[in-house]
Amino acid sequence: MISVIVPIYNAEKYLHYCLDSIKAQTYQDYEVLMVNDGSTDSSADICKKYQNEDGRFKLIMQANAGPSIARNTGIDAAKGEYVFFIDSDDYIHCQTFELMMSAATEEPDSDIVFAKGMLSKDYSDLKENLKEGYKVIYRDDLIRGVADNMEMVTFWPVWNKLYKKTVIGTERLSNSTTEDREFNIRVYLQSNKACLLNAVTYQWIQRKSSLSHINYNRTFNEMSDLPKLYKLLPSDNELYKSWFLYCTYRAVVALLYHHRNTKHRKTIENIANNIDAAMWTDFKSNKNISFAKKLPVYIFKKIPLLYGMYFSVVNHHGYINGLKK
Repeated sequence: MISVIVPIYNAEKYLHYCLDSIKAQTYQDYEVLMVNDGSTDSSADICKKYQNEDGRFKLIMQANAGPSIARNTGIDAAKGEYVFFIDSDDYIHCQTFELMMSAATEEPDSDIVFAKGMLSKDYSDLKENLKEGYKVIYRDDLIRGVADNMEMVTFWPVWNKLYKKTVIGTERLSNSTTEDREFNIRVYLQSNKACLLNAVTYQWIQRKSSLSHINYNRTFNEMSDLPKLYKLLPSDNELYKSWFLYCTYRAVVALLYHHRNTKHRKTIENIANNIDAAMWTDFKSNKNISFAKKLPVYIFKKIPLLYGMYFSVVNHHGYINGLKK
């Protein structure tokens, strides 16, 4: 059975899209834990309606504590072998659970099944023919993915994944800006194998009030948390650390360039200095990062304008040679 966890806060305008998409699943062995996180609108009444109509839908009430704590409440109450998170303003294709469970059954030693997501501003149907099959990936792939800001939609969030409850174990989400990524790093380190579906099954709705809406403050907070995330990696695994270090500094030089003439310049410089204090020595000494990758970082940190000049010259050949994966 799949335990579907839905953190809910003042979602009355779009909650039915989410819950209807779950109810329409072709795979029917699931429970839905609707965790109402102190909503002040009619969200709880909407949940009660679904609970009265279908015994698999279960309403859990709690005082407002944030989406991470709501998800933890759901994990603690989950009775299924698998756990799936979905935000209350998103929705999923009707075959999502069927495809995920098919992969999980074919690869029984997989700890996580990933679905691809699609960013949208409205509730247009996921009408495209779903691509069949999946790719098997391993712990190294998981850590490389969660380190990389270019893979954020796939590897960072908790909402597009089917987790074995056993791999979650006692891990819980923290109440921080980087809660998803932090949780996944800890879980990925406990995982040996995963499946990545070829199909796009998750519709991620982005709005100003969305749980996952990205703004400058959130981006800056996420950058500030990078040293904390870095410390989660095994201290003796230089390969894992090299991926995280390199991707961190790739993001740093990009932000230093893009905000060099904005009101956020000082904020970015302070964040970069704090990252340097925690990670720069390791970046310089890590033997898994080649000199060809280190050199552009050295240069662009000192002279951010060169980043833009270099990018404009070589971008038509592909991503910057010195800053590619």
